[in-house]
Amino acid sequence: MKQSPSAAEATPTEVEETRAPYFAEQQPIRFGAAEQQATYRVWESQSQALGTRTEDRVSNSDEPRCSAQSSIQNPRSQQEHPLGFALGQLSGIYILAQNQQGLIVVDMHAAHERIVYERLKTAFDAQQMPTQPLLIPVSFAADTLDVATVEDEQEALLRLGFDIAPLSPTTLAVRSMPAMLKQSKAEAAAKEVLHELRDFGASRALTERRNELLATLACHSAVRANQQLSLPEMNAILREMEQTERADQCNHGRPTWFQITVDELDAMFMRGK
Repeated sequence: MKQSPSAAEATPTEVEETRAPYFAEQQPIRFGAAEQQATYRVWESQSQALGTRTEDRVSNSDEPRCSAQSSIQNPRSQQEHPLGFALGQLSGIYILAQNQQGLIVVDMHAAHERIVYERLKTAFDAQQMPTQPLLIPVSFAADTLDVATVEDEQEALLRLGFDIAPLSPTTLAVRSMPAMLKQSKAEAAAKEVLHELRDFGASRALTERRNELLATLACHSAVRANQQLSLPEMNAILREMEQTERADQCNHGRPTWFQITVDELDAMFMRGK
């Protein structure tokens, strides 16, 4: 079994030095903040539309899912996409995909966490963090130190993509947050940021602890175990992995995917013997 390079447990700062050999020949596509957000929205709408059409075809006829099968069987498509095309999910944790060499197994949470982390880091360094206003602000209980941190560190919060305001001496409200993060995680993400700013100060949190902070935010936003994904959503993760630096390792240094070749599968089943 081939796998991405083994790595000991490491902090995001240490993993930062590692380059993914599987994608060394591919240069990551650099998007500006506006293009990143627009691209995500287009992918999201297309995924929903395609998922609806696919479900309608399957429920109303015996017609096979030709789009997925034709992509898998097309040699040119597989050459352009080294991680191949999704076949399905296993145990709600892994994406199974087929490429020219055989079977690809992807830890979907670890892979998506790396994707979101690299996006956050690129946007933060360019000082172009795309934000999304919340239709209904998310309020939560806070102590006096957190309220004071919000009042004192507005510039740092805005740079991270958060608009947080006091509602009372014991209540805070998240009014906007980074567009790359899930709105359902607004409270958890805001609390993580406030704890970093409160414990280490804005200067240290945004410099020497930048990687740790962004990695924590990415973890909150990544797809979770047992989250059901459509084939277009799985393929979108595979395509993003191919364009993301260090995508063969998660933020903690563990591999995100393995390759099992057809020859290895044949040997397991003793074919040809």
